[in-house]
Amino acid sequence: MDKYRKFPLNEGNKKTGYRLSKQLYQMVEASQNEFKPAHIALYFWICQLNNKIGWDRPIIGLPTSIAMKMTGMRDRRFYRRILTELDSFGLIRIVKLSTNQYIATQVELLLTENTHVSNNRTEPYYGNNSRATDSNNESNASSEWDDDSLPPMEPIDESD
Repeated sequence: MDKYRKFPLNEGNKKTGYRLSKQLYQMVEASQNEFKPAHIALYFWICQLNNKIGWDRPIIGLPTSIAMKMTGMRDRRFYRRILTELDSFGLIRIVKLSTNQYIATQVELLLTENTHVSNNRTEPYYGNNSRATDSNNESNASSEWDDDSLPPMEPIDESD
């Protein structure tokens, strides 16, 4: 490994902020009516807590008062409902709910293996001006690429 590169390029099935946010927004796109801004705020706060501890432990403590303050929630019942809905969506797993204000809720971020959401759209999600296209669009098949690989290279015009 190069001495200037600290992290390997191929991370396998490691949880990263990019993969978790990609998974979240694919689920939001698939079912837009179920997700609220509070779900996204709390989910990203849990991701931020994992970043703070360096992704060392799979299960982390989520203090209710701090999570409510950081996400702008004021009602404990609303916070608890949003937290349990994130669990029912499959984004997190609640290991142990807090019993009082001195014990943190134990949660684990979940990364599903297949986060691809199939949509029946007539035009690509990224729009007509992008090089990324839908798999149904065969007119621009040479420029298809997914998020995990590099984009296709444009031919260089050498007519100078």
